[in-house]
Amino acid sequence: MPGKVRDIDKCSKIMEAIDDNRIENLRNILTQLNHRDVEDYLRQPVDYSRRTPLHFAAWAESSEMLETLMDYISEPDVEDKNGATPMMFVVGCGIDCLEKMNLLIKKHADVNRRDNSGWTLLHDAVKSKRRDILEVLLANGANIHMLDGDNRSLLHIACDNGDAALAKYLVEKNVSLKGRDKHGWTPLHLACGPADDYELVHYLIQHGADPYARDPNDYTPLHVATQFSAQKVAHYLKTLDDLDTDTDNDDLFSDLGMSNDTYESDSVFESEPPSNRVSQKSNVSIRMVDLSLKRKQVVKL
Repeated sequence: MPGKVRDIDKCSKIMEAIDDNRIENLRNILTQLNHRDVEDYLRQPVDYSRRTPLHFAAWAESSEMLETLMDYISEPDVEDKNGATPMMFVVGCGIDCLEKMNLLIKKHADVNRRDNSGWTLLHDAVKSKRRDILEVLLANGANIHMLDGDNRSLLHIACDNGDAALAKYLVEKNVSLKGRDKHGWTPLHLACGPADDYELVHYLIQHGADPYARDPNDYTPLHVATQFSAQKVAHYLKTLDDLDTDTDNDDLFSDLGMSNDTYESDSVFESEPPSNRVSQKSNVSIRMVDLSLKRKQVVKL
């Protein structure tokens, strides 16, 4: 028991130095300890979420704190209770990301690691709109075609996030336009949300996205645009020469309390679509319509 108490005390001192961002204090503590013991302390869970001093150093205000610990670490991919590694904390924190990432990559951190929900570093980079982080990960072997636990590609995340620039970058990198998430939605479905980004929708369709793609409830990109009052997108989709506007669509528009010709007017295009849009929030709740039951349900994307 006395040995255990001393170990906890030493780990607490390491944590205090990290929390207070006192690098010199941390260095002094580390030099007084056996090298092998230090790695054990750094990998020891210190809270209910089973986060370690390494996780907190990854979240620290500067890369210098993490750099100080790297001489004592041989395996940086320790997980908290959610399966998150220090590298995932780095990508999520937004402070000195590139410097911290390079430190962990030099220690062979796994850039394709998943947390318990199937989320990857690449998905986090896209959600954070950090192309610079994305490019570093790809340059170090990350798989651009990985899907998350909901079967969403990086392009799904970019379109859900309203990030046209990153979505176009991913299309250029040959990320699939036809992939479907667990709800049967394509990236185009997500691009037709409240951002009303006509230019992004047009770009996706030009590069092979299917404007007629239906989910299991027969929900098309046009239905998404209509429900979110994305007028420019809805008008554009309805003016495609061979867009399917059969009775099923009429029934669905009626169920939404809207006319199928709600967006026929050219007035929605009185001004040119802007090239840049304010990004929509990711993980929005979409009210989907179950045609077979004629009732509304809520699905979290």
